[in-house]
Amino acid sequence: RVDITKTKTSADIYLMVLLNNLLFHTDANVPFTELEPEDQEYLVRCLKICQHKIQTSQDTTSITIKGKQKRVRLQPKEDSELVFETKALGETIQVPLMFLRKIGIFEYVTEDGE
Repeated sequence: RVDITKTKTSADIYLMVLLNNLLFHTDANVPFTELEPEDQEYLVRCLKICQHKIQTSQDTTSITIKGKQKRVRLQPKEDSELVFETKALGETIQVPLMFLRKIGIFEYVTEDGE
């Protein structure tokens, strides 16, 4: 289900079509057009990670993004939280695990705590 009144660009429509084709994405996940500004930054980080992996991957059948699970404080005076951390496009990128679960476009698997 798409709320067309909240779309701002053609990219929003493209992302909605893409998400509806992912088996593990459901209508219970938050649409990108309704993300808070802080969450929009996390989405940009996710897209950077994906862009880097697609551009550098030799395997086109399966893309696995490897990184570390860490507990960090993202905002001053807030409790620490678990993040996924990886290197992409020449920088270290951190995305909160709660955000990854919230948008529902990634499958998150841990392997020996990594």
